[in-house]
Amino acid sequence: MERKSIFNLLGNKSVFIFLAIFFISSILLLRSLDNIGFADRADEGYYLYYAKYVSDNGLAKFPDLFKFYLQDQRNWVFPNPLRIGFIFISALFVKLFGYSFVSLVKLSLISFYIFLFISFCFIRKYFNEKLALLTLMLLAFSPLNMAMARRALMDSTANLFTILAIWLFFENTKERKAHKKILFILAYVCAILIKENSVLLSFFFMLYILLKRGMYKTPAKLTDLLAVTVFPFSIVGTLYLLASGDIIKVIDTAKIIMSSPGYNQYAILFGSGPWYRYLIDFMLLSPWVCILAIGFSLHYITKREYRE
Repeated sequence: MERKSIFNLLGNKSVFIFLAIFFISSILLLRSLDNIGFADRADEGYYLYYAKYVSDNGLAKFPDLFKFYLQDQRNWVFPNPLRIGFIFISALFVKLFGYSFVSLVKLSLISFYIFLFISFCFIRKYFNEKLALLTLMLLAFSPLNMAMARRALMDSTANLFTILAIWLFFENTKERKAHKKILFILAYVCAILIKENSVLLSFFFMLYILLKRGMYKTPAKLTDLLAVTVFPFSIVGTLYLLASGDIIKVIDTAKIIMSSPGYNQYAILFGSGPWYRYLIDFMLLSPWVCILAIGFSLHYITKREYRE
């Protein structure tokens, strides 16, 4: 098939809708930026400190961030230096745009728009144009997505690489090619390095592979399972060791992360409870979108034409 730009592939009406969604979402976000308040002694303050330190001193001084984090228990409820992927990217933005929270906001905005574009492209590729436009509209005007796109936090960037890893995993199950598997592994590594709890995606990746094998008789190769576990974890572990300079620092930081929900007041209030609490929270926040998402997921799993 001859390669064409996305706008050649879309009809005139769809191009208008596509651009209108981006334009209106951008206007709403940009007009709200003047009303943002920032705090040094908050998550965003830590991210800015990490970014400036690496920007000023280089990657060789990265172990100092682990020392800073571990030496004071008051730091333990704030972002940890295992998020080396986000720290590295934010350091580049601080270098380019200057030492300010606005530099990290720019990173969030750019991540948000790339997230929208990637989501649209993959949904259109594997489903259809109408569904892609509908999903784009829901994502572009999601209160939660828009709120995070205007903050000096890692959430938009984490969202970008998480959804990229998920789509590349899905693509790899459809098109078994070596370069696609490599792209998935790299995207998944980035997702983990930006937000460490992305390792939990491995469970769902393995579950999907096993479901396809059990329900649809789709062959599962050993490399498929290694690609969602051993390969990315090995790369992440190596990078953690290089960044910290000491495996003990990595272990101590991991222990703090695992135990912090027990004394972190925010985690106790908003991050505790059974696994289905997330579904209840999303249902309360945006009931129709959550219901449609669950319904479509069940429809997709049971629809014969999508099983191959």
